[in-house]
Amino acid sequence: ALAWSNQRRRPARAALAATALGVGIAALTLLLGIDVAFSQQVTGSLLGSFVSGEVRGVDYLSAALAVGLGAASVADVLYLNLRERVAELAVLSATGWRRRHLTRLALYEGAGIGLLGSLTGGLVGLAGTWALGGALVPLLGAAVLSIAAGVALTVVATWLVVIGVSRQPVATAVAEE
Repeated sequence: ALAWSNQRRRPARAALAATALGVGIAALTLLLGIDVAFSQQVTGSLLGSFVSGEVRGVDYLSAALAVGLGAASVADVLYLNLRERVAELAVLSATGWRRRHLTRLALYEGAGIGLLGSLTGGLVGLAGTWALGGALVPLLGAAVLSIAAGVALTVVATWLVVIGVSRQPVATAVAEE
């Protein structure tokens, strides 16, 4: 609950980071969906070979870079949020919160933004691919894979931020405040 309320303090930041991640996840879902939908429907035809051959390499690299930049934006937002709340975190620490509790709080906050962005992007990509004529059942697998990749990458980026922030002594952070 505290992580959720922390996200709502700066909703524009959280929404921007979630949108950045969502764009990358939507692109990845769309590419995976097109690859799955059209290779199954037109296998062996000239169109199937063309679509399968065209949706590869650089397209997936571009989508992966967009997802990576989205995860980096979530990590950046989390870093800014943690730096602004350093005095509150020091108070929580002084009242008995252990470092693992504070770490879990920050991870939940970053994962929440990542989940919101990944779900939104996955649903947009799923709707876009379905609108192109793909069967819904195979496309669900592509959407779930994209969403899981986005959340996992966001959690890793969040973990790196938490490790970096937690290495700084609380007294030093409060003194800088």
